[in-house]
Amino acid sequence: MMTDAAFMNTDRLPAAAWGAVMSMALCVAMLIASEFMPVSLLTPMAEGLGSSEGQTGQAISISGLFAVAASMLITTAAGRLNRKWVLVGLTGLMLLSLVMVAMAQSFAMLMIARAILGLCIGGFWALATAVIMRLVPQAEVPRALSLMYGGQAIAAAFAAPLGSYLGNIIGWRGVFWALTPIVAINLIWHLIALPSLPARGRRNFGALIAVMRRRYFARGIIAAMLSWGAAFTMFTYLRPYLEQVTRVDITTLSILLLVLGCAGFIGTWASGRLVGGNVAFQLKLPALIMGAVTLGLLLAGASPIVTGILLFIWGAMNTAMSVIFMTWMSRNVDDAPEEGGSLMVAAIQASILLGAVIGGVLLDGWSITATFTGSVILSAAGKGRADRQRSADAETRPGETVNAMEKDMTNHDKTEGQRAGMHFRRRALLKMTGAGIAAFGMASTISISTAKARTMTQDWDKVFPKSDQVDHEKIRFTNRYGITLAGDLYLPRNRAGDRLPALAVGGPFGAVKEQSSGLYAQTMAERGFVALAFDPSFTGESGGEPRNVASPDINTEDFMAAVDYLGLHERVDRERIGVIGICGWGGMALNAVAADKRVKAVVASTMYDMTRVMSKGYNDSISLEQRTQTLEQLSRQRWADAENGTPAYQPPYNELKGGEAQFLVDYHDYYMTPRGYHARAVNSGNAWTQTTPLSFMNMPILSYIAEIAPRPVLFIHGENAHSRYFSETAYEAAAEPKELMIIPGASHTDLYDKMDVIPFDRIESFFGDALV
Repeated sequence: MMTDAAFMNTDRLPAAAWGAVMSMALCVAMLIASEFMPVSLLTPMAEGLGSSEGQTGQAISISGLFAVAASMLITTAAGRLNRKWVLVGLTGLMLLSLVMVAMAQSFAMLMIARAILGLCIGGFWALATAVIMRLVPQAEVPRALSLMYGGQAIAAAFAAPLGSYLGNIIGWRGVFWALTPIVAINLIWHLIALPSLPARGRRNFGALIAVMRRRYFARGIIAAMLSWGAAFTMFTYLRPYLEQVTRVDITTLSILLLVLGCAGFIGTWASGRLVGGNVAFQLKLPALIMGAVTLGLLLAGASPIVTGILLFIWGAMNTAMSVIFMTWMSRNVDDAPEEGGSLMVAAIQASILLGAVIGGVLLDGWSITATFTGSVILSAAGKGRADRQRSADAETRPGETVNAMEKDMTNHDKTEGQRAGMHFRRRALLKMTGAGIAAFGMASTISISTAKARTMTQDWDKVFPKSDQVDHEKIRFTNRYGITLAGDLYLPRNRAGDRLPALAVGGPFGAVKEQSSGLYAQTMAERGFVALAFDPSFTGESGGEPRNVASPDINTEDFMAAVDYLGLHERVDRERIGVIGICGWGGMALNAVAADKRVKAVVASTMYDMTRVMSKGYNDSISLEQRTQTLEQLSRQRWADAENGTPAYQPPYNELKGGEAQFLVDYHDYYMTPRGYHARAVNSGNAWTQTTPLSFMNMPILSYIAEIAPRPVLFIHGENAHSRYFSETAYEAAAEPKELMIIPGASHTDLYDKMDVIPFDRIESFFGDALV
């Protein structure tokens, strides 16, 4: 077989070409940065391209598929081309990929750009070692390799945190543009420093197949694939996890990613000194330790300190994993290192791709918790495969022929079988199965509901125009029940460095954040507040099943979870947070603030007390007999829902048939016309579940409204609103300081969106005084 490796010890350059080695090291650093920096930019990239985080993660990792193909085909495809020009061409492809990512306006363009990068990655790594061995004398090869892999260590340590930090300043596109001049310089350096490297042969596919047929090597490849697959199922979606579970701001996120990267230096240093002896035994360590760390994140990931410690351990083991598996390969395929290396690179790249796909499917279909649980399960499988590999692996030595190794493997397997027999296999199977069951059990205790994060659109689909005075971000956060909520965050422009007062805004009942709450939030951001409008649990783009159901407890918690998010944001002064509740969410806001002492002031605009109206009807007109009949009907509806496995829904809301009361006409004029219609809103022709009122009828949410004091309350209501009595009675029950502001001539829905009716000046001055 004629390969590049066949000529490693002949036709060497007269002196070491250290400039070329350093150029290769820079190329490695840029490849690693280009491949993995998007992990730290996953959330903003998804928002900018109008795709989900799961889809974007899969697109980012498509490079792995093309890297697999390139690593297998590069020497054949390159033919007799001078290897210098092959490396120059591959670096040019990397430059092209970066430009395309920076300019990408669609998901498809991102996919193409990452595919081009994959060709560069696979091709470069397949040739890198062979080229290094031709650039320096044999005695200097270890030093040259360490320099080249030093570029990998530096990029792995700093690419993700630097990308996260710069992305917050110049945007994710700016980060990729910033890499392009460095790659361009590297391309020129290649042209100057790399000597002529004529091709010396081609790889034979038959030799690759022959190596793959070796049972012990195939087992090791499977263990490697499971280990890397588990790692990248978790690692690709690390940023969404840190944002949604650990709830870090951008500064803390960058620090944690830096900790993860710096741990790689420790892992590289330690593995170079500790890996040895029975390497087959050490194959199980990556899956065992990294799986345990991921499980630890599921259990204690809410603590940034604990998360940092666990990520340090994970990062160290991640780099050690390469050393362990490559050392094992060098001992077991020493007669065919090019073939073994090519297969290992292909297996690793395929696993990176599959891990990202699996993680993305779990993220979009269920939750970030499901993604990390999937990683734990793959780690358990990888550990089990490594255990089996240990029982079957013969530590071959240099100089043995393939036949001798196969013979030694046969004898080794036979001896092991005689000593342990079925007992060993049974124990190994039980260990692997037990680990898998434990992982599934842990998943059920951590996220027992399908509180999945739903795909968020990145288009501006609000019912009001976008302001040029604020910055807007689509965000997610998780409430105390594990439900992932979707929100629109509005930040004042030109206030960099200032910690600002913040407002959580919700409502109306049955609306989405693209309607009234978003308008309130954007307007308050124009006036200097960080404002978060969010979709309640089970509605809009927030998670929770079944859809379109409400709960006074969970929806009150949604407000508190929004306060959690705001208090952790780097632009927010957590001691100056207020709440605005609109319509039915006015009552929820008052209930939340009565319990949550972190909130310093609350505004209830055109409020409803949903527990009062559902249990007693409008103007408390329902008799005890009517209430009992309603509860009887709802209770029996539960039997029907239980038998069907899905809830029944009420008739579509706000469709007029003629003869309706004026306030119902007003609702229709807002929710069912271009003025306020939104397809995701319950009130825009959709409906609540039939049993939604059950949880409201026995839980009066304003029982403790007086406990809001001494924090101030502002009630705002229209003079002609049918719901005015809700604010008046709530005002009477509240303690000082309190204010009731009646807007002359205004109806209930006028306070949803009419800028000349909503008293934003008073709302601004109210919070300006309260959030000092």
